[in-house]
Amino acid sequence: MFAVPWHNHVVVGTTDTLIENHSLEPIALESEVDFVLETAGHYLVKQPTRKDVLSVFAGLRPLAKPEDEKK
Repeated sequence: MFAVPWHNHVVVGTTDTLIENHSLEPIALESEVDFVLETAGHYLVKQPTRKDVLSVFAGLRPLAKPEDEKK
């Protein structure tokens, strides 16, 4: 997880969630938002809530799969 100061706010992330079907316009999953808020609360003075979220960014990161599953 990271927390980066940005224009008097903090950018917090990130998650990697395996998805079966991708979209050209990915969206943040509710479970991902919950995870980031809950985990950030362990390190911040105030537990963040959804009211504290001003924006969400989602994207896809392709991962290479080895040909031999044992690797």
